[in-house]
Amino acid sequence: MFIVLKVIRAKRTMGQRRRPTRLTFIRQVFQIIAIFVAFAAIDVALVTSPVYATSSPTLNITSAPQNIVYGGSTSATFSISSTPGSSLEVYETLYPKITSRSALLNMTTTSTPSGYPISISSPTRLSSLHRLGSHSYNIVFSVGSNPSATLTVPGCVSTCSGNYPLQIRLANANTGTVYSEVTVPLTIIASAPSKALGTSFLFRYATPSFNPHTFHSVVAFLSTHSSLPFSLAISPSLVVNAESSSLPSVHQDLALLDKWAQLAGHSIVTTTYSPIDPTCISTLKGPISYQSQIQNALVVLQQYQRSGVVKVFATNSPDVLATLSAPTKLGFHRLLVPDTYFSNLAFNITPTAPITLASSSTTILGVDSVLTKEFSNANSSNKRVLATADLSQIYFDAPNDPSQRAVVVGVNISNTYSVSNFGRSLKRVLSDPLIGLVSLNSAFSIPSYKSISGDRLNLASAPSKSCSHLAKNALRKGSRDLQTINSLNTKISNKLQIQRYLLQAESAHLSRAASMRLINKASSLAKKDIHSISVVTNSAFTLTSRKSSIPITVTSRLKVPISIKLELRSLKLQFPGGNVKIITLTHPISTVSFPVAVKTPGSFPLEIVVKAPDGSTIATSTVGVHSEAFSIVGVVLTLGSLGVFLLWWTRSIVRTRRNRRAARST
Repeated sequence: MFIVLKVIRAKRTMGQRRRPTRLTFIRQVFQIIAIFVAFAAIDVALVTSPVYATSSPTLNITSAPQNIVYGGSTSATFSISSTPGSSLEVYETLYPKITSRSALLNMTTTSTPSGYPISISSPTRLSSLHRLGSHSYNIVFSVGSNPSATLTVPGCVSTCSGNYPLQIRLANANTGTVYSEVTVPLTIIASAPSKALGTSFLFRYATPSFNPHTFHSVVAFLSTHSSLPFSLAISPSLVVNAESSSLPSVHQDLALLDKWAQLAGHSIVTTTYSPIDPTCISTLKGPISYQSQIQNALVVLQQYQRSGVVKVFATNSPDVLATLSAPTKLGFHRLLVPDTYFSNLAFNITPTAPITLASSSTTILGVDSVLTKEFSNANSSNKRVLATADLSQIYFDAPNDPSQRAVVVGVNISNTYSVSNFGRSLKRVLSDPLIGLVSLNSAFSIPSYKSISGDRLNLASAPSKSCSHLAKNALRKGSRDLQTINSLNTKISNKLQIQRYLLQAESAHLSRAASMRLINKASSLAKKDIHSISVVTNSAFTLTSRKSSIPITVTSRLKVPISIKLELRSLKLQFPGGNVKIITLTHPISTVSFPVAVKTPGSFPLEIVVKAPDGSTIATSTVGVHSEAFSIVGVVLTLGSLGVFLLWWTRSIVRTRRNRRAARST
């Protein structure tokens, strides 16, 4: 409109200079009308026309191809984000076989593999896109020597089995310009495997807090796949939380877990009571020691572990030789450790058999840390196909090995999504003929790879830097309180809960504040039990004779008999029977008499101390004692002094009178 007004003003100015003819005037009017129509058309176009993305189309794989038998076919599903009207095509490019596991792990979905392609498929024209957004497609392709195969690999014999980088490219169908490309491993199987790679999956469920939904998803998954030889390493502290839950569904899940654990091929692996860093608590002793962590875990898990099966202990990383020997002292001769323990042994390939500790019957299996990370984080199709291909690559490291091999793969469970993601990965594993699931017991039964000494393991030599979350002094104070309660009576109801709070406070998953909250809970329970014992104090004791007895009354609100030490202290009293007595309180109120002998009459304090059998002080009290008794020695001395005084006084009077008489006579 601004431009139109400018034009009108210009015309008026021109009109002032030269008077236009009628024809000129009509021409100007038509020009103005044309300008208005043009601007109106532009406005309508700006309002009604859709805005298209100007970025290049992108390709995302939603379902990566499964392994393929040479001569067969497979498929891949992918989505494309593009603008309507785009003319697109896809084609597959196959690169040379991956020769090592490290090369496979270095491959990414966005990188172009090294080397020249060995086969390129004909492009597949995609249907025209009619709307903005993501569109899903499925392509089927084959691999073989036949020219009709999508990807031709001629002259293939058994040696061509392996993982191959497969790149799927999205390009412009008219110009050939490549817009997007994604690389995934494709497992090609040219011949039947001589012996599948044994794979033992270990579910590791050790979250900082108990979640009934996550617990249910774990139990439901195991129960649904009860025919498969899975193992479970669940933090015993989570089991305790489940057992104390008020939700009926949680107790139903516990019953299902118990039923699952009794089936052949299944096992519940023992861990520490809470997920700890052993190097952080290696200096802690007694009820909060590493050994106590294992002992309490055994108490919790024993009802869920099948009898007759050799028990397995899974240690945490990092570790030290002293703590690694702790489970063996408790009867564990099968240990699961991170495979990083074996880095000092210079393995050329992934260890696929147990290792025996020299001069012992202990065998060790390494949990593959790379596979554990892959299967625990397999939240996309690309990650799932990489995890499965990694297992296949371990098989391809020694494809003709006739001996049984097995790897242990941990699956870290943190929420319900972790379980569902592994379920999708499991489908790929079960469809791969190179992989065979085996139980943990079968993996340990494989002949040992070699025998080594413990000092050759790559163990931590110093506490890790993450130990700052532990309030060790507060833990030691809680441990002393627990030992005090334990010496009173091992059946005190709160004792077990106090210890479990302290053991849970050692968890490496907790912050220092969260750890202190658990320690404070333990301290409150301990004080409640300790302060249940007290002394009934009188205002004062009055003793009327030199030898007497003092009754001391002690009360206990604990519901079990307890043993205590009762001690009296005074500088003015003697205790013929001793000033310490060990007594057992079987009633809420108990009275004990102490024979005493008074050294001197008067008033003085008497201190009463209640101690636990371990010597720690439970309660103290001070009362007054008033003695009216006379000591025999004191009486004799007093009478003797009085006699001496009377004798002196009498002689003094007699002498005075005698002197007076002598003076008068003179």
